[in-house]
Amino acid sequence: VVRQLLTESLLLSVAGGAVGWAVAAGIVRAAPALFPRSVPGLADVALDEAALAFTAGLSVAVGLLFGTAPAVAWARVDLTRAFAAGHGATGGPGRLRTNRGQAGLAVAQIALAVVLLTGAGLLLRSFVAFVTLDRGFDPTHVVRIRVSIGAPGVSARLGGGRLDPEEVDASNAVVLQVTEALRGQMARLEDLPGVAAAARSSGFPLNSADSRQPFEVAGRPRPSDTDEQSWAGVRTVDPGYADVMRLRVRDGRFLAETDGPGSPRVAVASESFARAAFGGEPAVGQRFRLGYGREWEVVGVVADVTPLYDLSRQPGPGDVYLSMLQAEPNLSPYSSPPTVVVRTDGDPGALIPLVRTVLARVHPEAQVYATPLEATLSREAAQPRFYALCAGIFAAVALLLAAFGLYSVLSYTVSRRRRELGVRMALGAGRGSVVLLVVRQGGVLIAAGGVLGLLAAAASTRVVASLLFGVTATDVLTFAGATAVLLAAGLLACWLPARRATRVDPMQVLRFE
Repeated sequence: VVRQLLTESLLLSVAGGAVGWAVAAGIVRAAPALFPRSVPGLADVALDEAALAFTAGLSVAVGLLFGTAPAVAWARVDLTRAFAAGHGATGGPGRLRTNRGQAGLAVAQIALAVVLLTGAGLLLRSFVAFVTLDRGFDPTHVVRIRVSIGAPGVSARLGGGRLDPEEVDASNAVVLQVTEALRGQMARLEDLPGVAAAARSSGFPLNSADSRQPFEVAGRPRPSDTDEQSWAGVRTVDPGYADVMRLRVRDGRFLAETDGPGSPRVAVASESFARAAFGGEPAVGQRFRLGYGREWEVVGVVADVTPLYDLSRQPGPGDVYLSMLQAEPNLSPYSSPPTVVVRTDGDPGALIPLVRTVLARVHPEAQVYATPLEATLSREAAQPRFYALCAGIFAAVALLLAAFGLYSVLSYTVSRRRRELGVRMALGAGRGSVVLLVVRQGGVLIAAGGVLGLLAAAASTRVVASLLFGVTATDVLTFAGATAVLLAAGLLACWLPARRATRVDPMQVLRFE
């Protein structure tokens, strides 16, 4: 008897291992297309002889482990009690008896499914929050162009070396030359077919402001403690920058071509800067100083632009926008030419070759790199998408196993208690009461596994807390959603055996007995 049961267990386990190997082989082949290339070690994943040996060994070990216990139990069966149980007690009113080991495994599967469902739900909500985040501008059909030159400063920065004053002056001279040359090419860019607008910016639109400077509101006392000093991110842009990025002007206006060197110095504030600097007062018309220098008058307020920062970091300070026609270049040993952003009427990829040709004229050593902003956002979303996809696959598999485990336990119990069910139905029990009897038993297992799973999930969500964005690790909606999915799958797993129980023919069962 033991040999027969172990053989059956090993056959099932090895068959499961073979199916798992086939599925793993398919996943490995599909991984390059499904998962981002930035996943560490993805290119080295392969199914080799070691993986095959591990799978075979694990399959045999699982078959022996889960086959030995029931085999030994069956070998010690007391035949007298077994025959008595077949004709005896029904397990008490309103109950169906089940094997404690089977019930324990079902509860454990349900608890594990809840943990994985909760984690997958948190990562999925985090991914959705990341890709649907309102960044304050429209990235569609926008190309970001970076001009790299062989200036001394650039070479030293890339090589990690230090610059002497002469090298700094030479580097900054090249930067100024390229910056002025880029200004002369803006009109040519806008004349290209398919280009709606073009502008220069002191930094990458998806990054935080390239410069942070202290500021003071005009007419207010200067803070005595340097720790109380307020800071702002400073972006120097062309007047057409708002049209390219489609910034939302909340109040006043954006920078204009008339805001030139001979005009009063004006600035546009972000909503965060306006709140921090002026509180509840209207920002338009207010004046402030940057870096203890000249005063700037606020002529407009735009929506905050959320930078594409790492998920573990926090957004930077509020920003102010200064015109490149008025602001002095902020040169340093690590200065680089401004970024150019271009809005197109159609596919930005089709215009990239033309844009490169135009901007390559700004310097003999210029190298032009163009990237659609949507492609950058897609790359940054690849990692959260990967986490959510993996967690979702594991959660789906765990839920499927839990549902099959619950279904198996109840189906086995129903098959063992066919005589009891026949007697109940012969004595007047309706189909509804029989269904309720089976579903109630499954409900106890679901409730036990669900409670244990929720407790384990609440304790383990701190593991994924650092990967979350826009959602807390204790999000009530996610926990409720995981519970609802579990209940739906569990009730389905209970209903199928219950439906089978209602088909028991009392006369046939009693006649057979």
